[in-house]
Amino acid sequence: MIKIKYQIPGFLAGFIALFLGFVFTGCIGGGGEDVAVDPSGQYLLAPPDGSTPGSGTDDPDPISAEGCSSSDPNHMCIGIKFVVYKDANENPVMTREEASSLIAKVNGLWQQCNIAFQIDEYQAVNPVAYGLTYSSGAQSQTTQIRSTFSNNTTFLVVVTGPWSSSYIAWTAMPGSVPYGVVACAEYGDDRVTIAHELGHYLGLDHHSTQTNLLYYIAYPTSTALTATQCSAARNTTMDYWQQMLR
Repeated sequence: MIKIKYQIPGFLAGFIALFLGFVFTGCIGGGGEDVAVDPSGQYLLAPPDGSTPGSGTDDPDPISAEGCSSSDPNHMCIGIKFVVYKDANENPVMTREEASSLIAKVNGLWQQCNIAFQIDEYQAVNPVAYGLTYSSGAQSQTTQIRSTFSNNTTFLVVVTGPWSSSYIAWTAMPGSVPYGVVACAEYGDDRVTIAHELGHYLGLDHHSTQTNLLYYIAYPTSTALTATQCSAARNTTMDYWQQMLR
């Protein structure tokens, strides 16, 4: 996967993003699935300072990923099945602890909507045992991956091996099955990318503001959600995902 490592002046990065956004809009977010790719337009760009997408200061005291239920009647806690691929040496691309830490950081972003996620099930799998490809072919198997691991009681997040393409994540929007987030190993541990993709799971489309979590480029500062987005995400949860609530 190509990642931009050099510094791009802010004004130039903004112009490039805007231009490519017009060029590639037909490939992002329309219809039943969201595509997040790297590095331009329909892509998630490395931020202008050259840091890794989604990096930066973590939110303070994020809600635990091991249990997010609350006595607050307005709080929504959604269960996740978190699946990671194992390589030929049986090493998972993410450990249970790493997955839990990631979702806790994701919760730090979604707490502005009083929505949180918890890992109900962590599963490290050998993809070959399921007729799936560990690495370069995984991006072409997103439907098969989601069909294999999804269920009717939890959200699904799958992190595969690295992809040898510009695509980094797919998410099925509500109303289009099979459901689930599928991300490559390079971005599967990035809080902004996963929080962004869960936003699509909750029915949100891309947003035009760079600081918004649903902006199509994963800047470290792309973390905000509007009251309208929060309301839409909560309504989608009640319309589609009540069985996932804890």
